[in-house]
Amino acid sequence: SAGQDEDDPHAGHNHGSASDDDTEAHRFSYVGHLKTFFELGEASTIEFGASAILNREDLVNWRKTWAADLTLKWVPPGAARYTSLEWLTEYMSSELDGITTEGLYTGIRYQTSQRWWIQQRGALLDFTAKANNQAYRSESLVAFAPSERTALRLQYGFEDSLNDKGASAKPLPVHEVFLQAIVSIGPHPAHAY
Repeated sequence: SAGQDEDDPHAGHNHGSASDDDTEAHRFSYVGHLKTFFELGEASTIEFGASAILNREDLVNWRKTWAADLTLKWVPPGAARYTSLEWLTEYMSSELDGITTEGLYTGIRYQTSQRWWIQQRGALLDFTAKANNQAYRSESLVAFAPSERTALRLQYGFEDSLNDKGASAKPLPVHEVFLQAIVSIGPHPAHAY
């Protein structure tokens, strides 16, 4: 091509630039997770957790995310295969470019017999006062587990906006139904506790 030195094999051929290196090679995420676990008695446990994530969205903006969670479990020693109760709650906050987004969910799961579970969860999404996408979500689930390696789950989910901007601007509620079949192959994983 015109203007290139024919004796230089690299003339006019660029294998990357400093800007490519800055935007791709140095995009790291920093993650931290801390949890602690206590026995409240022979049948009950409590676990507290905290997480933090810091990552770059671009050359200037960093996203800062943190979360806290609480898990309570009740598993009676004499009937652990037949009944149990678990309550989990988690809060998460993420900040980017001065805008904060928050979410909170809580759920309870109850084992009614050796093979049946029921679960209910609720969530508030983006519930800060200035948010435009405030919503709530509810999920109900029934599960049948004929063995440790197989399960069938039926779940219904409902999500609706909390913002009241008139009938034309407010999104329609979302209804979801899921049927899931789970089959595990390989060694049974160890239980955390």
